[in-house]
Amino acid sequence: MNIVKYCKDKGMNKEEYINFKNNIASTAKAILSKQKYTHGMYYPISDIISFLSDADMKLFIIAELKKLGFEFIENNTLYRY
Repeated sequence: MNIVKYCKDKGMNKEEYINFKNNIASTAKAILSKQKYTHGMYYPISDIISFLSDADMKLFIIAELKKLGFEFIENNTLYRY
């Protein structure tokens, strides 16, 4: 599911969608700022996104983290920073 469809299904208007998208980006940047350089090693995603139970939200944050330079392998269960 993409972020537009998710927001539409939740009944969000344009302003709420923009705010939601900005919150996802801010969350990803906050996660990035707390990570230490890992020298190319892979670690479980649950180490960085343990606070969410919504699978769609996790995917949105993962997509944003990819834009910021995180690398994911297989079925998005491992990351490399």
